[in-house]
Amino acid sequence: MIAVDSEETVAEAGQANLAFDGNPSTHWVTQWFPTNSPQPHSITADLGGAYRLCALDYLPRQDGGTNGTILDYEIETSVDGVIWTSAGSGRFNPAAGTGPREVQLDGALARFVRMRSLSSANAGPWASAAEISFDGVISSGPNAPSLRIVEPDAAPLVAPGAVLDLVAEATDVEDPAPEILWDFPPCMTPTTTSGPVPGPVVVSCAPGVHPIEIHACDDDGMCADDELRVTVADGGCAPLAPSEWSLLHADSEEIYGENGRASRAFDGDPTTSWVTGWTGVASGLPHVLHLDLGSTRVLCALGYLPRQDGGDNGTVRDYELATSRDGEHWTVASRGSLVESVLDLSERRVTFDAVAARYIRFTAESEVEGGPWTTVAELTIEGAPALPELGGPLATIDAANEPRVIVPGEILSFHATGVPVQPGLLPASALNWTVLLHHCADGPYDCHLHLLDEIAGVDAGAIVTPEHGWYSFIEFVLEANDDEAGGLASLSRQARVPLDPLGSELTFQSVPPGLQLVLGSSTQTAPFTQTLIPGSNQSLAAPSPQSLAGASYAFQSWSQGGPANQQFTAPVHPMTFTATFVPTGACSSPDNTCNGFDDDCDGDIDEDTPLPVSSVVLEVHHEHLHWSEAADATGYDVVTGNLALLRSTGSWDGVASCLADDLAATEIDAPPDPAPGGAVLFLVRGTNCVGSASWNASGPRTQVGRDLSITVCP
Repeated sequence: MIAVDSEETVAEAGQANLAFDGNPSTHWVTQWFPTNSPQPHSITADLGGAYRLCALDYLPRQDGGTNGTILDYEIETSVDGVIWTSAGSGRFNPAAGTGPREVQLDGALARFVRMRSLSSANAGPWASAAEISFDGVISSGPNAPSLRIVEPDAAPLVAPGAVLDLVAEATDVEDPAPEILWDFPPCMTPTTTSGPVPGPVVVSCAPGVHPIEIHACDDDGMCADDELRVTVADGGCAPLAPSEWSLLHADSEEIYGENGRASRAFDGDPTTSWVTGWTGVASGLPHVLHLDLGSTRVLCALGYLPRQDGGDNGTVRDYELATSRDGEHWTVASRGSLVESVLDLSERRVTFDAVAARYIRFTAESEVEGGPWTTVAELTIEGAPALPELGGPLATIDAANEPRVIVPGEILSFHATGVPVQPGLLPASALNWTVLLHHCADGPYDCHLHLLDEIAGVDAGAIVTPEHGWYSFIEFVLEANDDEAGGLASLSRQARVPLDPLGSELTFQSVPPGLQLVLGSSTQTAPFTQTLIPGSNQSLAAPSPQSLAGASYAFQSWSQGGPANQQFTAPVHPMTFTATFVPTGACSSPDNTCNGFDDDCDGDIDEDTPLPVSSVVLEVHHEHLHWSEAADATGYDVVTGNLALLRSTGSWDGVASCLADDLAATEIDAPPDPAPGGAVLFLVRGTNCVGSASWNASGPRTQVGRDLSITVCP
């Protein structure tokens, strides 16, 4: 550990180095005595050498407390401790308790790793960690240099004629620092195009976004690049007129105890305030204000003025500002802390990377004194004049943008429609597709991503759907950039279409109930239900023998036929799979004496089974079986079997399976047709010793006896 922003060393031993001591019973925790140190927090580790990192492992505190358990996080890596690269961000599953979490780093080259906590459990200001560790291998090189533009540290928004002061840095873990080469657009005039400082750069560009690129290659021929996008707009960064704004949503406002309407947050009057509800039971944080700015602007700064009426409650400490061009797809533009003390009533101004947006979402995440309220006297947004609206794109996925059956191995087509961008339609070369598979095996808070494909420069294409477990969904991300169309603002827009599969809920049960069945790699106690993707290949097993309530049971048959351990294809419709077990070393007790069982428990099949006294006429249709009623029958057993297997083995063992046991009706839905070239046999027999009939796919219906050797459907 080389750096930490906060650690508790007075009220408890919460030093940062305890996050790397290999002892899960100790932990790092940020300062909480005598005052709390607010979010965000960061802790930086020096690995002692360059590694290719696979993952970061985070273990929350193990002492029974939850304060400081990190939820939202960011990970950054660096080769030299100077130039940092984002390696990932996200939100840990709150339901994971004290269990470990893992962040994939995808082979990032680093000696230094910085973990940043943005929020934690209980909406608290703390961060904590029992252990932070890393998975990876020592880098054997050669490695690319590290390169970045360090000044300005954010994408600038400037007016035509502005002068930029630029600084870049390059380092290499194996070789001397490589030379930096600059690539400017024609509308910019630098003093030089090489070295870390290109001198004052005069910007003579038309309104729009103009990229500056840098390149560096080391002695091993390994190269790196970086880019700074400069937005040029008439008027620069100035407050926007709130008279053009409209309120779309506020999660809470006080209208009984005082006039705290949300619209007062942007009415231009600092003596009024938006106040969240406090009459009765106060609504809890976070609180959200959602505004329409009236047109698309290049935004660059946020202003927040605390309440000016002498009250303390509701002063915002931690906040988040998200922006959107269409009101659906959001990007976090700024996040952090605004006010630290209720005594400070001055306006706060926060700048951020220039971003084009029409809609903003201001979220108050915490209050200075820990209260549940939010107050805003005035919210100010700064930016440049209105930009042309960026239309489209729209993505269409195989003519179905809603959940449906997705079969593994299916060819799934996609295409883009409606991509008008000023001043005209986008060409296919401006379109880029990313196809992602989201696998959420343990619920919606614990998903991980698989990159299925990246396809550039096309307006249509197709993929083959993969085999994957439930719950999984496919997302198509279409990005359109109007650089190709000569757009004024050179902006991009994404269209995201999630394609949710419809699952099939299957039931797995045992006779008797309570025995163990194995579905895939999971052993479960029957009965249980499992949702599977139709068409997916699955394994199913009935372990034998096994014990239940002091008795031993052996596998006898599956309701769908087949051996104890088998593979099956998940059906489209709900279905029940029943494994029948029989006691081992004990006499069974069937419900009648006409089925070939040892009813008198003398160790031999009964020989005095009476002959049938009437017959049953069986008819087989494509979708159902139907049979005539038989005199004296109180119910019917329905049996199916693999006729080809019966003929080849001459035995019913492992061939027959039960479709219905003592059924009162005289009709049942037929199971699926056999595979091409296959043959199936059906048999119906009545209770109370009445007759039976059978039918098979390669011969006529026949009247048969009791078929005493068939022991399914007792």
